[in-house]
Amino acid sequence: TARQLKITLGPAAEANSFAISDLQANLGEGITGSFSGADIRLFAVPLNLNGSAGEWSYEDGIFRIGSAEFTLEDRAEEPRFNPMAARDATLALEDNVISANALLRNPASDRAISGVAIQHNLSSGTGFADLNVERLEFDENLQPDELTRLALGVVANAKGIVTGSGRIDWNPEAVTSSGAFSSDALDFAAAFGPVVGASGTVEFVDLLNLTT
Repeated sequence: TARQLKITLGPAAEANSFAISDLQANLGEGITGSFSGADIRLFAVPLNLNGSAGEWSYEDGIFRIGSAEFTLEDRAEEPRFNPMAARDATLALEDNVISANALLRNPASDRAISGVAIQHNLSSGTGFADLNVERLEFDENLQPDELTRLALGVVANAKGIVTGSGRIDWNPEAVTSSGAFSSDALDFAAAFGPVVGASGTVEFVDLLNLTT
């Protein structure tokens, strides 16, 4: 058992940092264990994983994490989206490449927001996140401004279902994002007045900043 671990990989200006409150290991046919209270920051990735916990194993050169939970937060000085929670997430580290899958949820309502598949190369600092929104329902229990402050004053009193997909790409120099989201019948209040039964697809050239 180890506690209050702080691990930094890479030069100070481009460091990947891991702060772990509690780490347990069991030695047997393979190496397994659990961890909790982990905050993870990868330099090139514009997102932080805070309060992470789960089970881990190392076998045949592959480090795996399962049954993981964490809070995903935007690292921007002015966060573009509100923190989202995940549980039962998975991660694998092989040949210096991280692959992870999770279902992101709104913490207050526990409503599923988006599936996310992440790949990140620790050597090059490049990676991507694919987002899959299968059926995001807005109603009295969840509104757009609970997901992002950028919706404040733009859309309110939303009611309906949204589907779509998005992608975030990053490297040590830049972050880009895009996406497209659709609805067959979405009601909402806009700055110019009420909208009833809106249908169609909105394409974002900058998904993180909600720029169409």
